[in-house]
Amino acid sequence: MNLKFLLLQLVLICAASAYEIIIEKLEQVPGKDGDVTKLKSFELKNFNESTKTLNGVMELLEDIGEEFDAEGTAYNFADGKYNKIVSKKITNVCTLYEYKNETLKESYEDIENFITPRVAWKTCPYPKGVYELKDYVCEDKRNLLPKTIPGGENWKVELRMKRKEQDVGGYDAYITVRKD
Repeated sequence: MNLKFLLLQLVLICAASAYEIIIEKLEQVPGKDGDVTKLKSFELKNFNESTKTLNGVMELLEDIGEEFDAEGTAYNFADGKYNKIVSKKITNVCTLYEYKNETLKESYEDIENFITPRVAWKTCPYPKGVYELKDYVCEDKRNLLPKTIPGGENWKVELRMKRKEQDVGGYDAYITVRKD
């Protein structure tokens, strides 16, 4: 999983302008053709009585560059099943930098301050290594989530990665959305 793509997805998951977002669980989903990442740890900590922070360690097992595609899909659980709400595919993860959306760039630059070691926004390929996210506060300073998102429990966000059509794994995030 491209760390920047995963982090931008987490920013979207954590968005909290009109919502309170609680990440209940983050699971690594093995790829059929191997894995390019290893989630070593992930937790939501209480920073104080009203603030939660994301903390985790991920290892990129190889450089992630233009031969990788990524897809994020959000589902809401209703009527006994997960129903797809929205999906976005990025062909060639390096093209993420070409989006004209300054909000995504600003969001990454914000979360980047909480990652060690630091890697600049336009770095591609993203170098293999071990990366730690520490004390990142989940808040949406830029109103990334649409106001039409329904509140409720049992949301699932799938993040998947492919290398030249080979399934190289991803993550499932299970969340609760509470409207203010």
